[in-house]
Amino acid sequence: RLLLMLLVHWASSTVALADEPTRVREFWSEEYRVTQKHDCTQNPYGTQDITLSEGGEPELVWITGGRVETVGESMHTSVADEFLCHGYLKFNLKTHRAKRHNALFGNVTSLLSQQLLVFGQGASGQEFPSGFGIPLWSTEPLTFLSMAQNRNAVSLSAPLKFKLVVTYARDRDLSHPFKPLFYRAIRVIGKEKDRIQGREVLWWLKPGRQVNRTNVTDQLALPFDTTVHYIGVHLHPFAESLQLKDLTTRQVLFTSGARNFSQGIGVASVDTFSSAEGIPVYRDHQYELTSVYHAPDVPAEPRQDAAASMFLFLFDKHFKKPAAVAQATGGP
Repeated sequence: RLLLMLLVHWASSTVALADEPTRVREFWSEEYRVTQKHDCTQNPYGTQDITLSEGGEPELVWITGGRVETVGESMHTSVADEFLCHGYLKFNLKTHRAKRHNALFGNVTSLLSQQLLVFGQGASGQEFPSGFGIPLWSTEPLTFLSMAQNRNAVSLSAPLKFKLVVTYARDRDLSHPFKPLFYRAIRVIGKEKDRIQGREVLWWLKPGRQVNRTNVTDQLALPFDTTVHYIGVHLHPFAESLQLKDLTTRQVLFTSGARNFSQGIGVASVDTFSSAEGIPVYRDHQYELTSVYHAPDVPAEPRQDAAASMFLFLFDKHFKKPAAVAQATGGP
């Protein structure tokens, strides 16, 4: 089985990138020992408490993207994502929540979720369009959550770790104002008879072609008409596509295609969306998410799991940059 090592290593660094006032912080997970195949219900995970603070007083920063890298001495770089199930940058639930974050900005932000960035196999990086970002106080308590997987019965002789790289800009360094983004996750709901351990968003695959549709209007919970500027995607092996459709206009807004490993089981890549112009979405419209899986040779045992999610980053037109620094620490 996979053994989660207790040894924790944390490190960070800050550099300035050429041509843009973008900065970088790096955070390391604990070590994972990959020794045996397992399904998604057994994935080991770990968390590290972090902030984007560089010391001193809290200041306004803008998250512009990030990525999760898999590092292990015995791995070949071309299959590095094979052992990444999920990576999250999220608020620290022990001391901080989205409600607290919104209060620090005078309750003018539209963020509802605890998550800020989401990564997965085949989609280990996110980069917002130039000039867009998620506003945050530098001292807000955050968590890096990493989750390992092993679908191909690979046994590594050395442990692996995940490195979270966060890119951000300090507001005081900007020559032009950034456009604020807020996050929404929408997910396909699996058929009740196929759900894994009663979880709506995780289900068992059957041999052949499987199409699931879900009305995600309530999940999207749009507070106003706005535009989508980045879409991330999470799919499991044997996925073909995930599509977002405006049911009111019958217009397909975005289709993400998936490519699977040529050898073994895994997601090699998925299509994402990034645009400064954006996709218009409307509060009074209905929206549908459709996943397509094709597993003609999926074995009866071990069973293969499926999930399908889109992560939307939308323009927050109600956001107003605060005139004063918030005391952005602690408190639920």
